[in-house]
Amino acid sequence: MSAALKPFASDDRIELRRRLEARAERLRSEMAGAIRESIEGTPEGDPARDVRVSELERDARELESVLDALARLDTPAFGRCAICGELIGRARLFAQPDASLCAPCARRREEEAGASPANL
Repeated sequence: MSAALKPFASDDRIELRRRLEARAERLRSEMAGAIRESIEGTPEGDPARDVRVSELERDARELESVLDALARLDTPAFGRCAICGELIGRARLFAQPDASLCAPCARRREEEAGASPANL
């Protein structure tokens, strides 16, 4: 087993939890601000409001992914690909702690979808 694919050490999990919790907090804050701006500053039907709603939807999906990763963090499922079950590379998880797919499966899914994935 290569060093990049070994199971996660306790220190790694602590750091990944810190990153995930910080990202969740930033997303919550951004979403709260966007909601206030949409409601208070932009009339219904204004294209800017539609953009904010789209951003909120994207942030909500990302927040769900981050919270799912936090829920898995202390389980054997964390760091394993949801498709093939192989370990997700350490570098990939440190770059994107909520990743649920290994790089090869993420690439395949992207190719099949014909678009770039948001949080694979």
